[in-house]
Amino acid sequence: FPGNVRELENIIERAVVIAATDEITVECLRPEVRLPELAQERMNQAEGASADIDITRGVNFYDEVKRFEIDLIRRALEQTGGHQSRAARLLGLNATTLNSKLKTYQIKPRF
Repeated sequence: FPGNVRELENIIERAVVIAATDEITVECLRPEVRLPELAQERMNQAEGASADIDITRGVNFYDEVKRFEIDLIRRALEQTGGHQSRAARLLGLNATTLNSKLKTYQIKPRF
């Protein structure tokens, strides 16, 4: 594995959460893990999560980070049916950090 141990741990934990059964399949892995050339291509692209944001008039960095975090947290909760510890694993966070963010952003964990 080309990354560090923590990255590998996060990949495995995410796959466990996504797996529909007790078996982890290739489909449980992110595309970048299944296809290393895709990971390199994405690294080479200048566009990322901020591509939609028009910064020519200026932006509030912290507001944009907040919006991004809220979106990621909601998506993880939807993916896990509101299961907070699974959502935390998907996001690479510990449960305490996710719980703190849920309170800060006033996000309801159950969908």
